[in-house]
Amino acid sequence: MTDKFIYIYIYIYILKYSDTIKKLNYFIKKSESIGNEKPETIESAELEEVNKKDDIINLYYRRYSEYLLKSKSYTMVSKRKQGIVLKLLKVAYNKDEVYMVMEIKNSSGIDLIVDYLNIYAINGNKKVRASFQRIEQEVIFKYKVPDVVTDKQSHRFVYVLPKFVLGDNEKLYVELQELKGNRKISLSY
Repeated sequence: MTDKFIYIYIYIYILKYSDTIKKLNYFIKKSESIGNEKPETIESAELEEVNKKDDIINLYYRRYSEYLLKSKSYTMVSKRKQGIVLKLLKVAYNKDEVYMVMEIKNSSGIDLIVDYLNIYAINGNKKVRASFQRIEQEVIFKYKVPDVVTDKQSHRFVYVLPKFVLGDNEKLYVELQELKGNRKISLSY
């Protein structure tokens, strides 16, 4: 039986403020570590079992996501900016997950290269004029998320998140940012 080791290397640095930077980038070598944590051994049988469980869960996410993409959906909320349309089509709860079906349409004349699409829960109350808090939601699975949306094209995709329920003073907030560009679209629901 073969064991796999996971080494955790430990480094220590003292930082101090300076008006000028002498060196911008630092490359750190393993030999500069001050030590390492005791390696954690993982039996290969355990590793295979974990991988099988992950594969089964991901297969379930893929199948349910495909079902949602094929089923009929209506626009819950959409936002248009500079020829880009971001739509939230459906939110479905299944077991301990929330499935969000979204669509990006591009009619801007320029391809959209997606940097990120993040989902937040925003809580606050406009009447009280309290400060708003934006909490990023963990995404546990993404299905058919495009890297590029070419001009005159649209893409539907699914984000899977751990189950959450928004309170009275909370809203769902979706933010799409273009890579190497200034186009940013956000919508709230």
